[in-house]
Amino acid sequence: NIIIEYNLPLAGTFQIYDVLGHKVISASLKGLYGYQTLDISILSNGIYYWKINSGTDQMSTGKIVIMH
Repeated sequence: NIIIEYNLPLAGTFQIYDVLGHKVISASLKGLYGYQTLDISILSNGIYYWKINSGTDQMSTGKIVIMH
């Protein structure tokens, strides 16, 4: 699992992409701020990139390395 902490001006989404740019997980963030737990156990070993969008703005990005 991954815990997402966020503080957004508008409703947002959390998305994870594989190295080829394919969206593999997308979740709506509840409320404008808080914490949300997301199950990422379906992801295979590898490098993934995440981003948080709020409205039409990209708010934050990062990288996740999965090793089971």
